[in-house]
Amino acid sequence: MHKFILTCLLTLSFLFLSGCSNDVQDDLVQYLNSNEMDNLYQTELDIMANFEEIQGGLEDYDAVNFLNENIIAPYRDFLTDLEAINPGTTEVTNVHNQYIEGATIRLEGYEQTGQFIESGEFADMEEANELLDEARSIVLQYREELDLLAEELNVEIE
Repeated sequence: MHKFILTCLLTLSFLFLSGCSNDVQDDLVQYLNSNEMDNLYQTELDIMANFEEIQGGLEDYDAVNFLNENIIAPYRDFLTDLEAINPGTTEVTNVHNQYIEGATIRLEGYEQTGQFIESGEFADMEEANELLDEARSIVLQYREELDLLAEELNVEIE
C-alpha cells in the first residue's frame, strides 16, 4: 500500500511538472513570436541608432532638442509599451522584468546625457555612461536568461 501511494504521488508530481513546463513553453513561444515584442525590439534599435547620432557631434542646443524629441520621448513610450506586456507565467515574467529593469535604467542614462549636454559637467557625463553601461549589462543578462529558458524548454529563438 505504501508503494502504491508513493507511486501515485510521483506520477501526479510528474504530470503536474510536465503540465507546468508546457504552460511555460507555450507562454515563451507566444512571448517570442508576438508582433508586440518584435515591434518593441525594432523600436528600441531605432532609438539607440538615433542616440548614436548625438555622439557624432551636434551643437548643444540641437543635441538637447534632438535627444528630447528623438530619444527620450520615444523611449518613454517604448518603456510604457514594454511594461504593458504581461506574460502568463512566472518564469517568462521574471525574464521580461529584467528587460524592463534594463530599459528603465537606459532611459535614466539618456536623461542624464541630456543633463550633461546642458551642464557640461564631467560628473554628469560619467554618471550617464555608468547608467548606460549598467543598462547594457542588464539587457544582455535578459537575453542570456531568455536563451537559457528557451534552451530548457526546447524553444527555438529566431
